[in-house]
Amino acid sequence: MPSSVVPLAADMQRDRTSGCAFERGQDIRFVRATDGALLAWTAVGPAGGPPIVKAANWLSHLELDWRAPIWSPLFRDLARRHRFVRYDERGCGLSDWDVPEISFETFVGDLEAVVDAAGLERFPLLGISQGASVSIEYAARHPERVSHLILFGGYDAGWRHGASAEEIREREAIRVLTEAGWGSDDPA
Repeated sequence: MPSSVVPLAADMQRDRTSGCAFERGQDIRFVRATDGALLAWTAVGPAGGPPIVKAANWLSHLELDWRAPIWSPLFRDLARRHRFVRYDERGCGLSDWDVPEISFETFVGDLEAVVDAAGLERFPLLGISQGASVSIEYAARHPERVSHLILFGGYDAGWRHGASAEEIREREAIRVLTEAGWGSDDPA
């Protein structure tokens, strides 16, 4: 394994309690994004520990993520050794749900706002799923601040990148049908 690659693993069987000290002890704060959206964020773990920032991804919730079987083992492991900074994406969790805009650009701006609010100068950045592309863009804009880029299960471009014209038409048709049936008693 190259020396620049550090294995990141969590023990999925250990510490499977429904709540944990990190959940109970986290201090949830709020920062306003440039467009006025209120973003919930927190930092847990040793106060003087080395920081690590997790870019938001869809369906986060600062309080409930500690109970999620997929996230809690990793989050607990990170918070034991690092000052673990994370936030709820706009439209999710404790952050504002009714926001002026949801776009890739606002996601990057939200990460900038949280990092600034946390007062971090240089840190590793963790991007999971859609957070990977946001992390890549943030690191490209702020290379002096990102010491390491950790990407997991992500992508650097959306589904349209490389899609055929037919694939785009099919996906757009599904989106239109979904919107047409949304909220109706008979969505079919």
